[in-house]
Amino acid sequence: MFARKNEKTAIITMDSEISYNLMIEQMYKYSSIIGDASDKRILVISENRPEYIYAIYGIWLAGGTAVPVDFMSVPNEIAYIIDDCKPTAVFTSKSSLKNVEDSISTAKHKDIKINVFEELSLPKKTPETNDIDFDDMERTALLIYTSGTTGDPKGVMLSFTNLLANVEKVVEAGYYKSDDTALMILPLHHIFPLMGTMVAVFAGGGTTAIVPSLNSEDIMAMMAKSKPTMIIGVPRFYEMLVRGIMNKINGSFVPKNLFRLAKALNSLAFSRIIFKSVARKFGGHVRFLISGGAKLDPSTWNVFKTLGFVVAEGYGMTEAAPMITFPRHGEEKAGSVGSELEKGCVKIVDGEIVTKGRNIMKGYYNKPEETAEVLKDGWLYTGDLGEFDKQGRLYITGRKKELIVLSSGKNISPHEVEKGLESQSDLILEAAIMLKNNVLTAILRLDEELLAERQVPNIEEFARWEIIDRYNTSASHHKKILDFMLVKEPLPRTRLGKLQRFKLEQFLKEKDESKKTVETPKDESYREFVVIVKKFTDKEVSFNDHLEIDLGFDSLDKIELAGVVSSKWGVKLTEEDLAKNSTVEKLYKFIKENEGKPVEKGTDLRSMIKENVNIDLPRSAFYHRWIRFYLSMIVRFFFRIRHHGTNNIPKSPFILAPNHQSFIDGLFVVMKLKPSEFKKVYFFAKEKHFRKGWKRYLANRNNIIIMKDGEGVADSIKKMAQVLKKGRSVIIFPEGTRTRDGMLNEFKQSFALLACELNVPVVPVAIKGAYEAFPKGR
Repeated sequence: MFARKNEKTAIITMDSEISYNLMIEQMYKYSSIIGDASDKRILVISENRPEYIYAIYGIWLAGGTAVPVDFMSVPNEIAYIIDDCKPTAVFTSKSSLKNVEDSISTAKHKDIKINVFEELSLPKKTPETNDIDFDDMERTALLIYTSGTTGDPKGVMLSFTNLLANVEKVVEAGYYKSDDTALMILPLHHIFPLMGTMVAVFAGGGTTAIVPSLNSEDIMAMMAKSKPTMIIGVPRFYEMLVRGIMNKINGSFVPKNLFRLAKALNSLAFSRIIFKSVARKFGGHVRFLISGGAKLDPSTWNVFKTLGFVVAEGYGMTEAAPMITFPRHGEEKAGSVGSELEKGCVKIVDGEIVTKGRNIMKGYYNKPEETAEVLKDGWLYTGDLGEFDKQGRLYITGRKKELIVLSSGKNISPHEVEKGLESQSDLILEAAIMLKNNVLTAILRLDEELLAERQVPNIEEFARWEIIDRYNTSASHHKKILDFMLVKEPLPRTRLGKLQRFKLEQFLKEKDESKKTVETPKDESYREFVVIVKKFTDKEVSFNDHLEIDLGFDSLDKIELAGVVSSKWGVKLTEEDLAKNSTVEKLYKFIKENEGKPVEKGTDLRSMIKENVNIDLPRSAFYHRWIRFYLSMIVRFFFRIRHHGTNNIPKSPFILAPNHQSFIDGLFVVMKLKPSEFKKVYFFAKEKHFRKGWKRYLANRNNIIIMKDGEGVADSIKKMAQVLKKGRSVIIFPEGTRTRDGMLNEFKQSFALLACELNVPVVPVAIKGAYEAFPKGR
């Protein structure tokens, strides 16, 4: 039984509630305008809406096969489907009509009747209606085209038996009860949401709530209205939720520590009490978060559990309508995709997951050879790699066709490496790896807003040392990343968030070609601007280049650029202006719009250094020298240290400029300074390292100047200049970060500018051996 007549609410929209009786009545009306559709295929191309549901069931009642198609597909993609399955009609909405018309004009098969939802003339008289059920359960109900991550579109033929087999098993597992309300977020052209938020819901007598868009405000509004008990989503959706929730939790002391406590206690009951406010934002009645379509990161699963939510992650594919494994209620586990729906229906053959059962497709439409490749003796060969634990739970370990084979013969699962990379930093939005020029190469897309918020001075260096090198430190030799590139565009994915790995090469090619084809200003002013930009980079400059990601600018480069712009066009750029206008195009347009209208504050380095700012220097407490003495004793216990050349230190003020080899280089340097010199040397540190009261207390009495969150490079330079003007000395690491290989990194220019503008001597300090004794990450 697919739906029963009653007065219960079947569909909730933002402005209406539709009962089962009214819904079924509409389904029969759609069926009546379709007529006899036996052995015919009818497309449905639209955003999610009640009419989409009526059309699908109306096609079935008329004896036809429904072909749901992604309304965001481009015309040539839809034209391929049209020519392959030759539909007699299409149901669409006004917003998708132009795309449908363009697709039909592109296709060879043109004999298609277009039905627009908003313009349909439905019979006014209510037809005779019954519960929704079908006599011929083996006829093809759905033809769903899936290219997924392989790029070869194939029409998957699914019967009513296939659909009902899955419904029966998930109901047996404890889901889809008559009092359940499922949140419909994902587009219905994909089998996972079509089954999870439509077919299974109505078969179980529940309610579906249609979210009008993926806008977060719409999602939250529908949650508040419908109070869902089940949310059906893909990993990227849940990761987005986790990122937003954890940013708020980590921003406050009490919630942060309550989260730690809840994680340690590992009690759903406790978590649901403590984080009741989070549950209320989800409507307050959520029983399950159901995840599918791709692999869910265990860390995301664990965050939701700590917040008091049960996450049920299943595994499947369109060819299995879609479920292959799913956790029974109470058996959910992070990283696992549940157990087989029916005993003996899933096994591992040479590492590959194979499955059989009533849910397996009839085959690929018009593709007998491709069908024979995956259906062998009744078993569906999924192409996914996996393994069972002792309790019979399945774990996905990779995709057979996606394995990267190195020249050494080693096989690498890209998903495993990508997750390893993504775990290195919360600044990573996306990571992908591929073989490029025969070396393992990473493609990274970073969160530009967070980078700006955290004032990362050089994005390329951050990626190299804090992501790639940190990952390589613990990676097996053959899994080390040997090259990487940064991108600002989203990586190619399916609508459900699966990475389309086969498109990566073309994606990079198009990225390079877009630089050549982008239309650039022809005026002399722009040419002059490009000449200025080129002084700071050895790369070719394109109009749509990102200053940091594409051209390698660091914070000081941008400030120096601002100084040149100020003198050339009279536009003084603040650090905020530079952060907001991060591409060549945006910055140039900003300059032209504000030419002759300079803002109050500028970021010219020389004027900043000469500017007087109010700064209270930390006092040197009486125990300042004793702390150095005891720390030095501890350091000497572990390391043998020799100092040379301390007699060359001039009278203050001066700049100590050591190379950076270890975490305690600062202590290595000042251990041998005279008390009078040591008392006047100041360190600079980020506020995040001194948030605790006792740490801040010590900093204020031990010559440590704390740079507050939100203060940029300009503020640092101003404060350093003021310290030197007051006759004190500073210690600056010219490389900015610790070495990863023992070799010198490129120097930043701040120490040199301070020395030149203030006529202060620089004392170079060479540290040797600290890298070998105490390297970063060890």
